[in-house]
Amino acid sequence: MEYADFTCPYCGAFAAETLPALLDEYVEPGHVRIEWRDTPILTDHSVETAIAGRAAAEQDLFWEFSREMFAHTYSGSKDYRRETLIGIADKVKGLDTAAFTAALDDPGLAAAVDREADESRNLGVSGTPTFIVGDQILQGAQPVDAFRQVIDAQLEGIG
Repeated sequence: MEYADFTCPYCGAFAAETLPALLDEYVEPGHVRIEWRDTPILTDHSVETAIAGRAAAEQDLFWEFSREMFAHTYSGSKDYRRETLIGIADKVKGLDTAAFTAALDDPGLAAAVDREADESRNLGVSGTPTFIVGDQILQGAQPVDAFRQVIDAQLEGIG
């Protein structure tokens, strides 16, 4: 499980530098599944960006939107205005931007982000990114080898 915030530069670094290798080596072959948990704790825009992720997820394009969002964050931009989020959504192939824009105002999505944020806090997640890999916790944008060690040990433990 990845506990992350779209405005987190370390989450952006993980998405750019580490995640592609994990997808190729573990997710695509079916050894690991990555689950996302909204942890909007860093900036005034954290909640809005989490809602935007859920708006993309309503169209089954969360991970595609996530790649674009983290590319934006990783570039060093701190611009997360509504217009910027819509522009990022425009880059996602197949995403209905009008439906995405309407979903940004959906109180149900906002409530879901709030619930997940509360769950993250209740678990003690106080920084992003935080990862739970089996029964191990990794914090920060760790290099891919740190994830390989933990994942391989967890996979070995389940036989």
